[in-house]
Amino acid sequence: MNRESEKKFRVSKIIKISNFLMAFIMIAFACCDQITDTEDGIKTWFTGIVQTDVNGKLLKDDPEDWQPRWDTMEKDTTHGYYLRPTVLALKPAWPNPAGTDSAVYQSGNKVIGCFVMYAIPDLATVSITIQSSPGCTVKTIMDSQFQAGYYTFLWDLTDDSVNPLPNNIYRMYFHVQTDDTLYQSYGDIAVSRNN
Repeated sequence: MNRESEKKFRVSKIIKISNFLMAFIMIAFACCDQITDTEDGIKTWFTGIVQTDVNGKLLKDDPEDWQPRWDTMEKDTTHGYYLRPTVLALKPAWPNPAGTDSAVYQSGNKVIGCFVMYAIPDLATVSITIQSSPGCTVKTIMDSQFQAGYYTFLWDLTDDSVNPLPNNIYRMYFHVQTDDTLYQSYGDIAVSRNN
């Protein structure tokens, strides 16, 4: 290779490396722009929550979360039992924000956490995970098959290793697979612990 060719080759290589670095820097800045500050000064990837009290009463809405949503279960008034759900639906987590100031009770015991309720109309595989940022799963709540019905669970605000998660907004993802349909939704939950 002569000197001129060698020089062009080096310049070409430098330009490719520079373009790669510029693209990397642009992506990094774009990702940083997605991180926002909450009212409490917490940096988070997710914004907006459906605020609820300890009884599940809606205080402030985020119409993108917890869809499709339902407020009540259909009850057979004659016999007093709940009817089989006819649609898949989610009830926003309660309380939200969840933490030390909004403890809930389960079986008479005070618990730091939040309840989530969902309804499935058919036999389905239900996968529910918690992410701290896009693609970063910190907790798998469940990945199991369920019969049609109404279900409630308590998330204790911990990760998969049962470590308490720090103050942040977390996204709970729902994936429900029936024989012929894949349903996906999410809801954001703010963890707010007093130290």
